[in-house]
Amino acid sequence: IADENNDLKKALDNKIKNQTIRKLLNELPEKYRECLVLYYLEEQSYTEISDILKKSKNSIATLIRRGKERFKKILHQKKIYNSDLNKNNF
Repeated sequence: IADENNDLKKALDNKIKNQTIRKLLNELPEKYRECLVLYYLEEQSYTEISDILKKSKNSIATLIRRGKERFKKILHQKKIYNSDLNKNNF
């Protein structure tokens, strides 16, 4: 029973983290949000994202970098720390 409770707790924690990440991502401008979602949540490569969004790989790299910077600012403003969301390596 203890293992089942731990599994349930981990599943709930992951669900809460994912909901929090998605909520925070919605605060970003779309151009950053779509790149971060494709890269981190849908696990697309820069090449795949480039094809999907019809932008160069360099542009995608820049959008992801800038999106991460803005995401981290949002985390800081809301006093949410990266270690709390480490599952997705933002």
